[in-house]
Amino acid sequence: MTITPEKKILWISFGLIVVLVAAAYGLSLRNGLVWDDETFIGNNKFVHDLSRWQEYFTNPKSISDEPMLSKMYRPVQTLSFALDVRLWGTWIGGYHLTSLLLHIASCMAIIFMLRTLVGLIPAVTAACIFAVHPALSEGVLSLASRGNQLYTLFGLLSLGLFLRVERIFDRNHILSVAAMALALFSKEQAIAIVALLPLFQVFSGRPWRLRERRSVLLYAPFFAAAACYLAVRSAVVGTPVVMPYWGGSIWMTLMMQAKVFATYLRLLIWPFLLKGRYDVTVPAAFPDLQVLGAVLLNLAVIALGAFSRGRGARGKLISLAIAWFYISLAPVSNLIPIPGAMMGERFLYFTFAGVIPLLTGAVEIETGKGVRKAGIVLGSAVLVAFLAADVRRTCVWENNRTFFTLLSSQQPDDYAVQVRMAQVELASGDVASALPRLERLIQGTISSVLPEYEVVPHYWYGRALLEAKRFREAYREFAIVTKISPAAFKDVSLFLAEAAANSGDIAGARRILEGEVESSPDNDSVWNGLGNIQLMTKDIPGAISSYRRALQINPGNKQAAANLRYALEAGGGPARRRND
Repeated sequence: MTITPEKKILWISFGLIVVLVAAAYGLSLRNGLVWDDETFIGNNKFVHDLSRWQEYFTNPKSISDEPMLSKMYRPVQTLSFALDVRLWGTWIGGYHLTSLLLHIASCMAIIFMLRTLVGLIPAVTAACIFAVHPALSEGVLSLASRGNQLYTLFGLLSLGLFLRVERIFDRNHILSVAAMALALFSKEQAIAIVALLPLFQVFSGRPWRLRERRSVLLYAPFFAAAACYLAVRSAVVGTPVVMPYWGGSIWMTLMMQAKVFATYLRLLIWPFLLKGRYDVTVPAAFPDLQVLGAVLLNLAVIALGAFSRGRGARGKLISLAIAWFYISLAPVSNLIPIPGAMMGERFLYFTFAGVIPLLTGAVEIETGKGVRKAGIVLGSAVLVAFLAADVRRTCVWENNRTFFTLLSSQQPDDYAVQVRMAQVELASGDVASALPRLERLIQGTISSVLPEYEVVPHYWYGRALLEAKRFREAYREFAIVTKISPAAFKDVSLFLAEAAANSGDIAGARRILEGEVESSPDNDSVWNGLGNIQLMTKDIPGAISSYRRALQINPGNKQAAANLRYALEAGGGPARRRND
């Protein structure tokens, strides 16, 4: 079998990318679950039961039972986590290995998508940069960013297949539509692909000129797939609008977003000042100098794209790269206030996969040999710097303690970061550090961008006070939570009852839990808590009944099972326990 020079380059490229990814992120195999990883994987009962896979597509709580996160719709992401659980079990390193394999696959998909537009060598060069670019490290290291990896992989395959369509409904056409559908069901941001397809056709002339009549049939299945996705998502989730605008209004949010786009541009060029979470402050007045500078920068970039379009092959690639940048980020620009952060490095994953290859192809055009040699030397030095930054970042993402210790020092006035750092301290038993941190939040020393989040530190302060055995103060904090936002934390009634009971108000604790089981009869934790109170008041039959009810709802509730055994011993002895 003869190996063509092109295939040889592809195999060498694949080997090089594997080596680069292993060098950059190999240490992640020792990492655990960090931040939202716990929400989407560790605490998500759906991913631990693959037999419920159909619910990933029909039940909004399959991604998370938190009210805001359940408004996301990413069934393919949830399915990938369930497959990880089935394949790797409790070894979290296996989940990270899956992410590394997906990253390698995305690198190869970049080559597949753009080799016909920019040439094989520029595509390979861009894929190597993508493999180790530090601004993409969150997309690789954070398991919660799996949706970005999946929709990027499927999106790149869809675009690559689209460029290879020869006639309506041929194999490439059908596979391209299928890949786009998988991208959409991986993450909402993939809707940008629908707008990128005609742009590619306009700029490249592939698969044929846009104005030909057969283009109607070319796009019909793509739009049908997108409409089907939106209809399914709407039926399952309800409405895409689930939170207020970050800036309080669409106008102010756009002003904030101008700064976000400027930061994204900086990260593409200089990816060494990474934070993991970015605090985008609301402008105090307009014109704010930072906002004004960001607006002018974005206008200049857009003008460059418009000017470059008619400047030959190089100009077309530059123009397409700029269009890709803004279109791919549009779904997370907060024009529609959907769940998620105002800004995140993970959002750059798909954006980078198109921008840098196109710009690499533009640089390659008409570049002399001398310039190419200098570029190889400079590029090698940059790759080494990128690798060093990736290894440091991998160590930061080792666990919640390492991650939030750095993040809280970088952003001492970030509300969400400080709340999460307090949670990490509580989890490690460091109550003495968590208490003053939460007191600062409650006293208003640090304010939240979203007012509805301000109830969160009251909950965690109550948890810290419970650990410190300051039960009356804990009761006060949990009472505040139940008054302001009773649905914010599903277990707040349990802690409220615990604080009441330890303060001596056993009857009050029982009333709280009896009221809770009436409103939430399928909450096994509440039934278990009620059983504990009944046990404290010597109501052994009631406790046994409550523990059994908890186990009927959730047979895997080990705490309820242990409590039931104790109650049976207390009420009937070993013989009674055998009969039950």
